Amino acid sequence: MMRYAIYFAPQQASLFDTLGSSWLGRTAYGDKSVPQPAISDLAAATSEPMRYGFHATLKAPFSLKPGQRRTVLGEKTQQLAKQLNQLTIAKLTLTAEHGFIALVPEQRQITVAQLADRCVRELDEFRDEEDEDRLARRRIGLSERQRKYLDAWGYPYVFEDFNLHFSLTKTLAAADLEWLLPEARKHFAPVIGRSLKIDSLSIFVEPAPGANFIFEEQFPIRSTLRTTST
Repeated sequence: MMRYAIYFAPQQASLFDTLGSSWLGRTAYGDKSVPQPAISDLAAATSEPMRYGFHATLKAPFSLKPGQRRTVLGEKTQQLAKQLNQLTIAKLTLTAEHGFIALVPEQRQITVAQLADRCVRELDEFRDEEDEDRLARRRIGLSERQRKYLDAWGYPYVFEDFNLHFSLTKTLAAADLEWLLPEARKHFAPVIGRSLKIDSLSIFVEPAPGANFIFEEQFPIRSTLRTTST
């Protein structure tokens, strides 16, 4: 069964997209392989985020509820994008706090979290319920609040637990993070410390279980700009 996700993905062929796709070894635009930097074991370290494509999650992958149609999901996502304001993240930084390397805002962005909250809530009518056995496996290690969010919204890291991030590796041992983090800083040096505009919503699709996620549609957010605050 195919799944869909609502992501923020940088514009195709932009500097940010080029750096991210190169690091992961794949672009979700057209599902094409991209040469990676010559870094030992990088392909293994990026194997999980590579499958999803370079992105930040706004609404996590979900199967369509019976009776819902992909075309209507696109229409509703486009309508939502027209109601939102573009946001500018002041500075990006690299982190490995949760066992994987990610690009994140230097400070938590409340207005970005609010944008993600709207995606989670207003597109939830399209999300089918998950199998209870799979939910039980996903509850392991979560806080009580995260378990409630998983059951209610299909994803534990929403609302208070949401943090915009671009995953760059799978979960790694501390020793692997120690040597790979400087390589990531070097690769992403052109965008670290720079601002990032959140200017669109994108729909990605997983055509079959375990397949790569592929870009399908991108909807511009209306052009009113405002700088995010903490």
